[in-house]
Amino acid sequence: MDRTEWVFYRLKHLTVGSVAAGTRSFRITRDEYFVTFRVAKSPAGITCEAASSASLPPSHALKPPQEAALRDLGFAPPNDSKTFTLHKAEKTDAVLHDLAAVALKVMGQIFTPEADSTWEFEFYHEVGRSARALQWIGVSFLNELLAEGGTSGLLTIESGRVYGQFTFAPDKNLLYCELVSNQFLPKDVQLSPEKLSLLPARGFQVPAEPGNFNRTYLLTDRLVAENAVLDVLSLFTDAYGLDPIPHFKVVLTTN
Repeated sequence: MDRTEWVFYRLKHLTVGSVAAGTRSFRITRDEYFVTFRVAKSPAGITCEAASSASLPPSHALKPPQEAALRDLGFAPPNDSKTFTLHKAEKTDAVLHDLAAVALKVMGQIFTPEADSTWEFEFYHEVGRSARALQWIGVSFLNELLAEGGTSGLLTIESGRVYGQFTFAPDKNLLYCELVSNQFLPKDVQLSPEKLSLLPARGFQVPAEPGNFNRTYLLTDRLVAENAVLDVLSLFTDAYGLDPIPHFKVVLTTN
């Protein structure tokens, strides 16, 4: 699957279901530049926001030809949001395909990040998603990380100060997972001894030295990755007390 098609599917999932309970967003970032898609109750449809000079540091300020190129793509000039804005009232597949292509054109051709800058893809929602939907989002990003390959990428699943991280071995046969330990948590959300006992019971190692809880998965089939994401989400609830998970963010970082 090429990157445009992958972004389309992220936008497709962004638009599925009711958004009455909260806002969903999907952001693509390179260096200081970004494109963000938002779906909310009002205005209906999907909104694409691109960085402007008002939202960038002076070293990355856009030049007149870049601003003209954004306007040529249909973006309205910056307003109170300090971003160029493109809104589509419809959320059909054709519209989402076009928006995916526009986003990648903006990030790859109009904005000019450093050639070796990392890509970050961030999916965020406030409330209103089922545990199954959250697992699907996590697995989707994990599959993209596997496709990108090796140790150059990182997937982070987080809710507030609680997070889990995934990386692959270079040969893609092993999946490494970490869950945040008490060392990196504020006192009010640290795990009790009773909750700590859940980690080794679910296959996670408690480090002898300061560090995060960790587990290694042998990738025998696709179900392993699905279960790894489910392990993290279930421990978010059972060990860290996030029931339901109030805020959910997935960030995929690739070179």
